Amino acid sequence: MDRIELMPMFGHPVWKEILGLGLDEKQKDAINEIKRRAIKELIKKKADEQIAEIELRDLLDQDNVDMKAVETKLKQIAASKTDTHLSMIKTLDEVKSKLTPEQKKKLKEKLGEEPFFGPPYLGAVPQHLRMQSTGEKK
Repeated sequence: MDRIELMPMFGHPVWKEILGLGLDEKQKDAINEIKRRAIKELIKKKADEQIAEIELRDLLDQDNVDMKAVETKLKQIAASKTDTHLSMIKTLDEVKSKLTPEQKKKLKEKLGEEPFFGPPYLGAVPQHLRMQSTGEKK
């Protein structure tokens, strides 16, 4: 395989930077396999989240809203979102394990001060929203 295809959900800067690390064929194949598995998992998790959100709307559409059921459903949705984020972080960590020490160093240099595992598949935090060490917005 000549390149690792990027999907919007894998738009985190690390995916783009990995392409420029001079991966060998074995690394490309391994990373593609990790990514394919993660995409399948992400699709399933997102579908479950969407179903839970539909179920929440159904609960809220009732004349007499069962607040306990609503609370339970909201907690289920939050747990699902947390699980999705953790899965993506684990995926990035697994990919990182396929890199050589030199590639890891180069990746860290390319990403600069960006956290290696920021919000998964959401992309980097825009410059104007980053906090300085004083706690003020840049």
